[in-house]
Amino acid sequence: MTNSRHILLYVEDDADFAELNIEWLSDRGYRVVYAPNGTEALARSEATAPDLALLDVMLPDMEGFELCRRLQQRNPGLPVIFLTSLAEGRHAVRGLEAGACDYIRKDASPEEIDARIRGVLARSGRHDGRIRLTERCTVDCRDQTIVVEGIRHKAGARIVRLLLLLDERRNSLCPREELIAAIWGEEHLNGEAYLNQAIARLRHILEADPQLRITTHRNAGVILTVQPAGKRG
Repeated sequence: MTNSRHILLYVEDDADFAELNIEWLSDRGYRVVYAPNGTEALARSEATAPDLALLDVMLPDMEGFELCRRLQQRNPGLPVIFLTSLAEGRHAVRGLEAGACDYIRKDASPEEIDARIRGVLARSGRHDGRIRLTERCTVDCRDQTIVVEGIRHKAGARIVRLLLLLDERRNSLCPREELIAAIWGEEHLNGEAYLNQAIARLRHILEADPQLRITTHRNAGVILTVQPAGKRG
């Protein structure tokens, strides 16, 4: 049995097929969060911070390829596996180009699917829900907290997402409009104000870690500078 702390977001519109898979995934110790369509999957991803998403391609409200992109915009670095009956190579290519780590046919055995899930979790570095930024700072996606020098700060999903987006492009400029669109949506009227508040909150949380520094450039973007261990800014 695998670690019961692993949370899988499972998106499948065939209820009978989903029920069978949820049963054996649960038997293997995974915590399965189920969604029958893309809209519900996005909402449940926000609420549960899954370790991995297991997606069908043909969904009633959007293609799985689009869902993959939207999930990873909202949860940077989220590993995605497609589990689908679409077996042609061009579909697998589209899935991988959309950001998936693997593409599995639905007729694969449960043992093979489990092995490939475990392989992706191990390679992703997110298999226990924790992402280490520096020796002093870790993000815990389980409860949306940031741990600095052993102190746990309850940050919330948007603050955590902002930090992970900045870390994905550490030491490089992240345009403000991209951050706002990814976290609050492109049409959000107060995105600029909310981004400024979130940056201020992050700076306060990270101030105990001398390796991390957030700088803003007016009308341009935001940079998370990560200094090598032992070097102070």
